[in-house]
Amino acid sequence: LLVNWQNKIQPERNDQLISVVDYFPTFLELAGITNYKKTLDGNSFVPLLKGKKMKERTLFWHLASSYKDPPCSIIRKGPWKLIQFLLDGKSELYNIDEDLKETTNLIHKEPEITEELLNELTRQAHMELILKTELNVNLGDVIYYVNTGTAKSHSDVKAIKDMDTKEVIEIKFNCKLIPR
Repeated sequence: LLVNWQNKIQPERNDQLISVVDYFPTFLELAGITNYKKTLDGNSFVPLLKGKKMKERTLFWHLASSYKDPPCSIIRKGPWKLIQFLLDGKSELYNIDEDLKETTNLIHKEPEITEELLNELTRQAHMELILKTELNVNLGDVIYYVNTGTAKSHSDVKAIKDMDTKEVIEIKFNCKLIPR
């Protein structure tokens, strides 16, 4: 990504990960819009433009097209990028810091990292599936729910993106969603 904003930002090279979903929150912040009420999937990268670091995060994405490659799910965590092809289940693992062109598949040389990333990718996909198909909510939605699985029922409000898989599964089995 190249950014040029004369007299506003200083020239700098940065290797921090951003995603296309980060553009809209960034534009909102740059425009000074603070009353946007809908869910934002990404994070503003204005701190990067000001020479600061953003919190490191894991990125997930899915490619459903089969134009050049078969459909796949991808996780990028630190220097690692794991691609799982959905038609045959095969995976590829790359260390992007050392192999930017993704020429050397490390799937067999790094079995522990492969397993960790595959597990995380699977948990993320499972959570998204539960949310969308069974709870009819999106990953970034703020939901109200009543926990019916405890002796004292309680109400809570939480952003789905701030939950882990265990919490989402608990909501699936033990809670009743309340429309906003």
